[in-house]
Amino acid sequence: MLINLLILLLFAAVLGQIKRGRSLVLMVSSVLIIYWLQPETAPANFTFWIPTLTLFIVLISWFITASPETRINQKNRLAFFLLLISVFAIITTRYFDFFQPLAFFPPRPLLFFIATLALFLVLFVISKTIKSAYFWQVGMLIIILFIFILIRVPNLLPLLTSWGTTLLNRTLETSPRIQWFGYSYIAFRLIHTIRDKQSNRLPSISLDEYMSYVIFFPALSAGPIDRIQRFLPELRQPKVLKSDDWIIVSKRVFLGLFKKFIIADTLATIAMNAGLVQNVQTSGWMWVIVYAYAFQIYFDFSGYTDIAIGMGRLLGIQLPENFRNPYLKPNIAQFWNNWHITLTQWFRAYYFNPLTRFLRKKNLPTWVTLAIVQLSTMILIGFWHGITWNFFLWGLWHGVGLFIHNRWTNWARQNNTKKTLSPFQENILSGANILLTFNFVAIGWVFFALPTPALAKEALFTLFGIA
Repeated sequence: MLINLLILLLFAAVLGQIKRGRSLVLMVSSVLIIYWLQPETAPANFTFWIPTLTLFIVLISWFITASPETRINQKNRLAFFLLLISVFAIITTRYFDFFQPLAFFPPRPLLFFIATLALFLVLFVISKTIKSAYFWQVGMLIIILFIFILIRVPNLLPLLTSWGTTLLNRTLETSPRIQWFGYSYIAFRLIHTIRDKQSNRLPSISLDEYMSYVIFFPALSAGPIDRIQRFLPELRQPKVLKSDDWIIVSKRVFLGLFKKFIIADTLATIAMNAGLVQNVQTSGWMWVIVYAYAFQIYFDFSGYTDIAIGMGRLLGIQLPENFRNPYLKPNIAQFWNNWHITLTQWFRAYYFNPLTRFLRKKNLPTWVTLAIVQLSTMILIGFWHGITWNFFLWGLWHGVGLFIHNRWTNWARQNNTKKTLSPFQENILSGANILLTFNFVAIGWVFFALPTPALAKEALFTLFGIA
């Protein structure tokens, strides 16, 4: 992993010096990298077809959001040609022994040719049904969400495959096991662009620019989730790195590497996991491993974010910040405004706010609307990490916390309970609030880190000394 990151950083530094045709070069580079970083899956040919399907989905999403007159202009035809050539170049590696260490063994060119013909057929049908653009956009949203559910629900794909093979009276040598590199972030970017197109907020964008945005390799595996309206101007007019900028970028990258590979990886040896929970017998040690996990996940995630932001800056693009000292915030609302900021903002823009406006029209009591919106939002954020009971409980935990905090804040404001405190008392109160919020979040990580509710219950009982 460290070697891969260092290679990507070096590659980004070189790529950032390209001035002409940079969006085309960035698109081709991201295409090749998405194959390189795709983890090995079963069956083996899935390792090639998963990134290929990613590119086809992104291409179709661009096609249904682009205006008919721009779909076939010269630049977009060139981008489409380069996209296919890039994938074909990947396929040719099957004939060279030098590339055998790659995780996948590409199929024969004939299979890719058939897949490309199928893609052309889909694009042709879409182009002939221009009046049904909204239908295609809704259909693509359904497909994106279906794939998300397919790969996030444990054992769903093997179960569906088992049913299918039973109906066809066939057997498989290996059960399908999908690891779809970067799909969560790709899905959010695609949904963002399709919904913005439906709301007439999507700017005109070429195929190479769209591809570069959706599969932008620095932010593909761990975010941040950038907006195309913010990303596009910097893609077209990248920020030039000056001498001082190189120092800032270097510090950011080294900080990220230190967080991830020194702090987070060290904490991982004692952080909460299923094996440790089953072996820890005392409340004190359970608190140690829970706290270790809380800091391990923060330094791991924020470390990757630092590296991604530094890498993006090497390419002339300033990615948005994703963490602002979340464990130092005095309440759960401020925690979520500073933890995985781009994810929170995405859900606020595309789920929380639209649902709130819809429910307000139903004349429901304010507290009922707030409860529905906050609980469902946090449960969906939990499901974004994985569709399991434990992620449901983690989302519910934070949803209830946000609701209680909102109701308490609203009651305190209406009853004017705030008293004048000395600076020392304010510092004590602020510290107590930070400590309370951190422990609330840390306890929530029990649901997040463990695979089953039964194991989470065992951890919580030990945590609080309940026999």
